[in-house]
Amino acid sequence: MKTSLSYPVDNENFVMGFRTQTEWRWLIPLAFFLGGLGGGLFMISLVTGYTAGALVGLLIAVVGKGAAHFAYLGNPLRFWRAVMKPQTSWISRGIIAMIGLAVFGTLWVAMKAGVIGGADSGLLTVIAVLAGISAAVVMAYDGFVIATPPSIPLWHSALMPILAATYSLLGGTTLALVMAANQVGEHEVVPTSTLHTMELVLVGFNFALLVVLLTVAWSASATARESVVLLLSKYSVPFVGGVIFVGLGLTTVLALTIEEGSSALLFLAACGLIGDLLMWFTILNIGVFQPINPRARFAR
Repeated sequence: MKTSLSYPVDNENFVMGFRTQTEWRWLIPLAFFLGGLGGGLFMISLVTGYTAGALVGLLIAVVGKGAAHFAYLGNPLRFWRAVMKPQTSWISRGIIAMIGLAVFGTLWVAMKAGVIGGADSGLLTVIAVLAGISAAVVMAYDGFVIATPPSIPLWHSALMPILAATYSLLGGTTLALVMAANQVGEHEVVPTSTLHTMELVLVGFNFALLVVLLTVAWSASATARESVVLLLSKYSVPFVGGVIFVGLGLTTVLALTIEEGSSALLFLAACGLIGDLLMWFTILNIGVFQPINPRARFAR
């Protein structure tokens, strides 16, 4: 990883102090956001039978996330190598899940829309289960990707996959609610009252999860605490203003006050999705590496 910090000497030992990762700045947070949003929207649409929402979710996850990842790769023609180790790599498992979502998700949408036959057969149920499993992995696997290596203590937490999955559901629920309220797929019946309640529950759950994650990090190690300090200083505006105030707080206020069918629902969607994107932006940009020599005075 790139770093502009010097490598000091502490007690006659050559050490590397706190360094933040600088590779995953915008494209990877954007890819994580699009994958989670698309996977969450597809999952919500699959459960509610909302064909238009499922189609949009597929496009966001497969096309949007795929394009962001390809733009990040130094040599996109070698991406297939990432699929070769599903037994040990969450990146491999995630790519396989993306392929499964593209295949089974498209089949489910096509059958539900009557483009191909079989909508009344048991085959639709089988395809729905396979598509749902694929979407669930797509929603959570980015959290597993960053939680697995121990080199960045803040990320190395069992809460990361949960955070990835619940933020995916929050974004998917918000987008499905707004699409249904604006009659995208006008002939489909979508349980908007259920989605409304689910959104409020997910807002509260995600806020609590962020509080727990940062509280645990503060007491876990000096390196994890350094990430929290960085979040509340350098990245305080996008986190407190964007993630908490706009993404969770303003979304809650609007969800409680805006009536169904109001054009202000588009503003609700914008607030929620901006908060979701900034959540990944801040969490990834405060990733601080564990010092090579943990006995150094600044690592305690």
